[in-house]
Parts: sequence; C-alpha cells; structure tokens
Amino acid sequence: GTGEGPNGESFSAQHIFMSLKVFINPAVASLPEHAHLFPRNGCFEHYGEKGEFAVTRPCTKENETPLPKELEPLEISPEMHERWLQAIRDRLQPEEANEKK
Repeated sequence: GTGEGPNGESFSAQHIFMSLKVFINPAVASLPEHAHLFPRNGCFEHYGEKGEFAVTRPCTKENETPLPKELEPLEISPEMHERWLQAIRDRLQPEEANEKK
C-alpha cells in the first residue's frame, strides 16, 4: 500500500509491490551455505491458484541457466510434507501439551 515519506507526504510503492524483481549474484548464491534458499525449480512457469505459490519448472529453455544437479529440489511426498508440518506444530506447542501426548 501506501506509506508516509520522510517529508510527510504519502506515497504508494506500487512500482515495488506490483512487480518486485530480485537479482541474485550467482557467485554468492552458488555457495554451499546458501543452497537451502532455493527449494524449488529455478524458472517461473505460471502464477499459482488463489494465493498459492507460483509454479516453477526446471530451467531448460534458451537463455536459461539450469540448476546444478546438487541444487535441484528434493522430491517431497505428501507424507513427508505432513511429517515436516507436524514436527513444526510440535515445536510450537507449549511444553505441557507435548508432555500429555
């Protein structure tokens, strides 16, 4: 939306929130300690449905740089995803709730 600038005038940052672009330095992004930052395929395919994430695909078209094999996303089954979500839920609950299980 809108905000107030240092001069007290209101402004709209529509140019940012409507078309935010992120430029990544490949030399930095390729460092092993940053590998966890890119958990999905690297190229945009289409927008997701009703607030879901954008759908991505492997980068294989002309002028696209494919991900190195070691940075390709893990294949996660629905069961693996649910176990991960449950592990997070378990960590977020108060200790007393965990003791009652």
